[in-house]
Amino acid sequence: MSLVRQEETTLSHDRIVAEKTRLSYESFAQEYALSIPRQVTGGMKEWLDRFVAGVPLTGAIFEVGSGTGRDATYLESMGYRVQRSEIAAPFLRSFQEQGIGALRFDVLTDDFPGRQQAVFANSVFCHMTNRQLRTALENVHEALDHGGRLGFNTKAAPVPWNSMVQNERLPGERYFSRWPPGKLRAEVERAGFTVLWCSERPAILRPTPWVNLVVRKR
Repeated sequence: MSLVRQEETTLSHDRIVAEKTRLSYESFAQEYALSIPRQVTGGMKEWLDRFVAGVPLTGAIFEVGSGTGRDATYLESMGYRVQRSEIAAPFLRSFQEQGIGALRFDVLTDDFPGRQQAVFANSVFCHMTNRQLRTALENVHEALDHGGRLGFNTKAAPVPWNSMVQNERLPGERYFSRWPPGKLRAEVERAGFTVLWCSERPAILRPTPWVNLVVRKR
């Protein structure tokens, strides 16, 4: 296979992954909302608290993939201004119905609305291929001010590498990639970030390990 053909195949695969995952959340948004904890507790609380530890209350946080809005609500309860964003239409409609502003935003293809002090993305980068993760990190790095923070996570579980996975939470398939902590650290540093905090621990509802990170733009 020629290099050009390999490139076309990779790009096509990435587009399919992004589209199938989006459609899964759009088709089963209600099921997803009912399947996640409503409160921020335990490891999730620790991660969010670590993330904002270096962000002044006068600063704003841009959230990628706000979903139900749970994490944004927690951050706002601490006094922060949060710009919610989503790519799945049902979540955007829910915010609109609640009178809450939210942008339709794809971290892989859209430009951030101006410079950012802090970006948070919970359960977003875990749905990306290796190539897409590099693109997302590069896009966030470009949008952040010097010293700006990014909080994101991905799975560390031994799921089939780069595959569509169906689990008990949602009827549809979603793409998941596995990033061992050491490999993920190397990718983050290559993108121009310094790791401030990293934790590998089970998710709230099941023993699947996640890698949660707080990183700073160099």
